[in-house]
Amino acid sequence: MSEMVNIKTVLRNPILSLRIPRESASGPTGPEGSTIFMHGSCRWRMASTKQLYGRLDRWVRNLSRIEYALFVGSVSLVSQLIIDIFLTELQLLDAVITALIITIVFYLLSGIFPRD
Repeated sequence: MSEMVNIKTVLRNPILSLRIPRESASGPTGPEGSTIFMHGSCRWRMASTKQLYGRLDRWVRNLSRIEYALFVGSVSLVSQLIIDIFLTELQLLDAVITALIITIVFYLLSGIFPRD
């Protein structure tokens, strides 16, 4: 069930989620006369998203220098391939060269600039 929330409370607590209908029925109103509701299931999604981010962050921080460079290179390769498939024709050689250069640069720079 939804409960009414004050807009100042929502601005102080970013975990709360707002659902603002276009037409206000009755009751307290928010900006431009729309009713403000807090949806309870959004709290769970936000908490699980933060937990997932925390686990991924810890995993990436524990990678060695070469593992981190390979991870960043593979993410750039997959990202560029996905973008190429949807926006243009597939250019595999360009994606591989870009990923290789990013891997080398991240490996060299991680020795100079620590990730912490």
